[in-house]
Amino acid sequence: MKTRKSGFTMIELVVALGIIGILATIAIPRWAQSAAKSRRSEAELGIDSIWTAQRAYVAEYSQFAPSFTALGWAIDGGTSVSATEIQAKKYDFQVSQPSGSRSWYAQATGDIDGDAWTDQLAIEETATSSMRSPQIVYDDLMNSYSAFTIAVSTPTPAPPTPTPTPTSKPKK
Repeated sequence: MKTRKSGFTMIELVVALGIIGILATIAIPRWAQSAAKSRRSEAELGIDSIWTAQRAYVAEYSQFAPSFTALGWAIDGGTSVSATEIQAKKYDFQVSQPSGSRSWYAQATGDIDGDAWTDQLAIEETATSSMRSPQIVYDDLMNSYSAFTIAVSTPTPAPPTPTPTPTSKPKK
């Protein structure tokens, strides 16, 4: 009489490792893309805070700030390269005035997933037009130029106050 030894056969182990391998090939790229998207939040928050600071600066001085120094803007853990450029952990932030003191442009560029392509987010405003949400100029995750926007905490205008209308008195 043969006694069966406890344990797994070689075929069972190979099948189990094959299943684990298939699941890993599906899950790891999705996890890496999710991690890269979370790194983009540094740029989104930075661009949003630059926009907020520029709105405060223009309210006080009636023109846009020409540099981060004038704006008084910095990012935690960032290094000031010049008055108009700050390097953060994953992104470099630049600000400029392409059309003089009545306009401004800010850009965040960085490599968020370790490849040769850079992620670029930008926002600009002039006296006549405004791009109120940062535009993703180049999406490093999709390796393509795109035109979708990122939500920015823009103040919502107050609803208009209703004007009272005269009412006529009922005739007796």
